Amino acid sequence: MPFNSHKNGEIYISDAPVPSDLDQAGYEALTWIKIEGVGTMPDIGVTENVVTFDGLEGATCKAKGNFNAGDPEITYKRHETDPGQIKLLEAGATGENWGVRFVLGDAATGLTRTNAYTRGVVTRPRIIGGGGDDIDLRGTTLGLSQTPIEVHPQVI
Repeated sequence: MPFNSHKNGEIYISDAPVPSDLDQAGYEALTWIKIEGVGTMPDIGVTENVVTFDGLEGATCKAKGNFNAGDPEITYKRHETDPGQIKLLEAGATGENWGVRFVLGDAATGLTRTNAYTRGVVTRPRIIGGGGDDIDLRGTTLGLSQTPIEVHPQVI
């Protein structure tokens, strides 16, 4: 079985806020704007809390608690005229949820690529410092509010 890298992965933001959870068809119907210059594909997915209670019986009781849909960080080369980065700035100035689409770099001959759709609030960009040999980078956090919908490769 071949392995895939994240090379050629892409991240998109919706052209308008997404106020409520959508299904796959709802996300596929949105208009997407590619964010250029992204450096790495962030971790996406749910993190669940495990709550515990130490009873007198000697065994620790465990249960699932709350979950977090994720807070991925996007790091990108600053490009002031890129439509995707302009849309990130616009989204970061609001408190609204925006659609986010992650396209993995797993294209195989005759198949589409894996897509993951979700939505969340977008933070204002941070200037990532560095030295004379470092690229001018920005960082934005996505506070996701919907469990990502992963769409596996399909035959073209």
